[in-house]
Amino acid sequence: MKLRDKLWIWGQNEGIHHMWDQYGLSSINRMTPFEGAKYFGISNVCRVSVGGRPEPPLDKEAAVLDAMKNVVWDVSPGNPAALDEILRIANEHPNTKAAVMDTFFNEASLKKYTPSDVAGLREKLHTAPKDKPLELWAVLYCDELTEKRIPYIQECDAITFWSIHAKYLASLERNFEKLKTLTGDKPIYCGCYMWDYRGERHMPLGLMKHQLDCFYKWLKEGRIEGVIFCSNCIMDIGLESVSYTKRWIQEHGDEEI
Repeated sequence: MKLRDKLWIWGQNEGIHHMWDQYGLSSINRMTPFEGAKYFGISNVCRVSVGGRPEPPLDKEAAVLDAMKNVVWDVSPGNPAALDEILRIANEHPNTKAAVMDTFFNEASLKKYTPSDVAGLREKLHTAPKDKPLELWAVLYCDELTEKRIPYIQECDAITFWSIHAKYLASLERNFEKLKTLTGDKPIYCGCYMWDYRGERHMPLGLMKHQLDCFYKWLKEGRIEGVIFCSNCIMDIGLESVSYTKRWIQEHGDEEI
């Protein structure tokens, strides 16, 4: 397997990140998730909704992504209609791999849902598709690494791990080791921000290099299952971090791992 087969785009509707002033973004974003994947030369997409977009039915979105090897859709224990739509899409589009709970481990979600709720969601994903079980993934931020989240983590098939603020990347290796104490041998996908959303600024190139160096090492060692780049929504606005990432993929993407 080539390294690029382990790489993903965190795909959202084009222009959606520019709708919130707190991110500090400029220029105009027109690149779609499919175009973002093609631009980076990878074939895995997490197709995640923001602000209710894309709206179901998801047939058009799924058809566009049929050329991808793997597609992950977002889901929530509190949205059975979205789950039903994912299961329907999975039965018609065999590249559907999983569903991901985005921004799930915050305090509000932990008060609202129990580990049993997550287990029930996972069971439906495992049993409903006619051809193959779907996995349940969840987003976990580096400032959420506490033991009270372990019962929820145990009910997931994989964890996607994100350094929510660029300032936390200096502690990336230490936070990763702490993550492993919570997840055990559960598969981990590392999220890779190319814009410092919490800091409302460009991702410093030194930190961009640092996180990619860590992810490369962990991929080579088999410690992580993949890397997810966030996102197509900033990939066509002239960022140095995006250009660097594209060159990094060109350099390492065809390496066997």
